[in-house]
Amino acid sequence: MQRILFLFAAAAAFAICSMPAQATILYDNLSAPINAGDTVAGFGPLADSFSTGGTSITLTDVKVNLETGVNDPSATVSLLGDNSTSPGSLISTLGNVNVSGGPTVCDLSGLSLSLAANTRYWIEVSATDSSILWPWSTDTSGIGVPSEYFYNSSGVNSNSGGPYLMEVSGISGASVPEPPGLPLFALGFLTMIFLGRRRFAR
Repeated sequence: MQRILFLFAAAAAFAICSMPAQATILYDNLSAPINAGDTVAGFGPLADSFSTGGTSITLTDVKVNLETGVNDPSATVSLLGDNSTSPGSLISTLGNVNVSGGPTVCDLSGLSLSLAANTRYWIEVSATDSSILWPWSTDTSGIGVPSEYFYNSSGVNSNSGGPYLMEVSGISGASVPEPPGLPLFALGFLTMIFLGRRRFAR
């Protein structure tokens, strides 16, 4: 009976130590109806802000909805810090995207950037091709949208004025993974308890 209880406890400990972190959408207005679009080169660089919640986040995916009237111009998508509710310094260049027609959802997946809890960040889109537009919408009902801001050459504006379309997601708590040996440590600890109980039971 003790052996069965030990095996059950060991399996439970291993499962707890190996639990995957939870995927989290921090900001999403990709499906909002488009009102118009701003020229990235002429009116930008353009930026949208988003914020993390009460836990650290590993940024894994950013989608921006861009459009163009020519063949495959390129835009650069970057992650910026916040400077008193305005775009701050560059944290990382997330990548370059080729825009084809439009509106086109350009997906930068496979990212792995640690973001602090309770912190505002900005996604910036820049380009030299004047044909690229970043559409915007006055629908602010999406996740994380109402309390944020957008930026263009006219300055910082509340999202009530029509933020640009994007989605930002990550994994909550994934920036602090458990040590690789933690499941083995838990298993060894339970083994010691089990052997101790057998010794004193004699």
